[in-house]
Amino acid sequence: MVDGYLDLLREQPAPQRPSRSLWLGPGAGEQRRIARLLLGLGPADTVLDAGCGDGAFVRDFARIAGGRGCVVGVDVAADALAAAAASAEGAAFIRADVRRLPFSTGAFDAVCCFGLLHLVDEPWPVLDELTRMLGPGGRLALMTTCRTRTAPARMWDAFLGDRAGVRMFEPDEVTDALATRGYDPVRRRVAGLMQFVGGRRRRS
Repeated sequence: MVDGYLDLLREQPAPQRPSRSLWLGPGAGEQRRIARLLLGLGPADTVLDAGCGDGAFVRDFARIAGGRGCVVGVDVAADALAAAAASAEGAAFIRADVRRLPFSTGAFDAVCCFGLLHLVDEPWPVLDELTRMLGPGGRLALMTTCRTRTAPARMWDAFLGDRAGVRMFEPDEVTDALATRGYDPVRRRVAGLMQFVGGRRRRS
């Protein structure tokens, strides 16, 4: 596992003045940029955004995949899907549970799941299902929580208090989970309370 800002992310955004909000991680635009780079998308890729919300990531991915590719957004929230479908061209949206996705095994070249894994009761079956979506060589990009020396429990409590349903992953939980599921290499960047993890499924 390669820890740090990732070799893929050498093009850095303009420096920002540190602020309290940065402990929660990069803003939405930077998150989308990281997702694109982690996935290494090409013009004919099939891409799944699991937990797509308002479709902002799907719109980005669709511009890259173009007419030869296929981009699908999945969410359980009907209102969010309706808004996403109204604003994204060249993409499909399906209401589905990420624990039981309605696609065949290995259907996608790339899967993105940002901001979801720490909100489900049982994250590892969800990770298994996301992995099922990928064929050999398929790429996965995750954004979720991470407890590190720069994001200790007291900081987490200061931001979220006792809010139910938010899991704080230990430093190596997610990266180890990817490695045991056949991802190699696995790369990670930690930013504030969040971690960005990318992996590629081994071809054999």
